[in-house]
Amino acid sequence: MHLRNRMDQIFEKKQNAIQLMTIHQSKGLEFPVVFIPSQNERQKQKTVIDIICEQTGKDEYLRNEEKRVFYVGCTRAENLLFVSHSAHLTGRRKTYDPTIELKNLESFPFVQKKHYQKIIPLRKKNKKESMVISFNKIKTYNTCPLQYKYRMEWNLDSQRFGGMLFGNNVHQLLEIVFKQIKEGEKITIKTIEKIIEDNWNNVVFRRDEENLKFKVSAKNQIINFFKDRLSEFNPDNIFSIEESFHYPINENLLVDGRYDLILKNKNNIEIIDFKTGDHKDENYETQLSFYKYCFNEKYKNNNINLFLIYLKDNKKVKVNEKPLKDINKLILSTAKAIEAKDFKARPGKHCSDCAYRSICDFAPKK
Repeated sequence: MHLRNRMDQIFEKKQNAIQLMTIHQSKGLEFPVVFIPSQNERQKQKTVIDIICEQTGKDEYLRNEEKRVFYVGCTRAENLLFVSHSAHLTGRRKTYDPTIELKNLESFPFVQKKHYQKIIPLRKKNKKESMVISFNKIKTYNTCPLQYKYRMEWNLDSQRFGGMLFGNNVHQLLEIVFKQIKEGEKITIKTIEKIIEDNWNNVVFRRDEENLKFKVSAKNQIINFFKDRLSEFNPDNIFSIEESFHYPINENLLVDGRYDLILKNKNNIEIIDFKTGDHKDENYETQLSFYKYCFNEKYKNNNINLFLIYLKDNKKVKVNEKPLKDINKLILSTAKAIEAKDFKARPGKHCSDCAYRSICDFAPKK
């Protein structure tokens, strides 16, 4: 109770700014409450400095550097410091130990023993690991369970095609623009052009002229979109940008994903998904209805309209929704089939675009 009362006192001071930053960015600053999460002992990728230190017997330098950075982070706290680690991570079987620094936290000079509280949550033995399911997993499984097995169970890397890389680039640029609008910054077409120039990512395996071609195409799509619609967006009606969700359906099943853009006008919600390609016959009703289902579960708001925006021709299309009970049934039935390891092949026209057709015995032969 002492800890709870102390937190109430702090938040009564109306410290309403929560700042997320790296430890290096926090040097010289102090905050009422500091959280340092994910202090798990992990195998990290070795850098040139790591290798040099190992070969010259200077391993202790690396450990002292980690200790120094951890110390800097901890001493940013004025009132409360929370340091945590996870013994288990979602989707991984490995058990993680806390870092040496966290194990030795009591020995740090800034820790006052009388105010130090160690909290160890109990983990039930033989507790069933929760399954995490996304729309991508649902779509992949219901297209072909064997494709799901290759991609999700066996973790076979598939080629990232040019269209996907282009789409990722465009989504990142849109995210930057919308976040600046939400933060109240004045945005003009000239501002957007600079954002594109500063944040476009070339693809390493493409020639310079190809990268330029894709960059020009992305610029045209984004500029044309905002020329027509920039006045529609303001800090008040942008509910969230690239918001991720991670919501429990039941004690053994979680759904996760990410919304491109959510707008709010009074009590009306618009969930918008951006597409960079041509209009397709593909049915997006299930995808957008899945998003609506998850939003309703999280925010208890069913007054939601679903839209696709095709950036290539700047068309906004309203999507008809499926009943939420049907989406719930789809999620549960797909999760049940995956849990049962039902990965029978389902050949069809999708095989021609499958990244695994060269290793699949069921793919139609040319």
